[in-house]
Amino acid sequence: MIDDSDVDFALLSLPGGSFGWMLIVVSIIVVLMVAAMSNNEECESRRCPEGSVSKLLDHECICVVEARTK
Repeated sequence: MIDDSDVDFALLSLPGGSFGWMLIVVSIIVVLMVAAMSNNEECESRRCPEGSVSKLLDHECICVVEARTK
């Protein structure tokens, strides 16, 4: 799944060249952002066992439980 780290990578990969390349890269970044938001919403809508919530971490949708300290 595409997540926010993919958008960050694309932003850091911006070339310093001509406007044409910049427009292509910005278009790719927008597509990645939309895909990341969609994947995040899809993951959050999944059901998990009681006491845990779904999170998109490292390109995977997993159920996590909040850490508790004594």
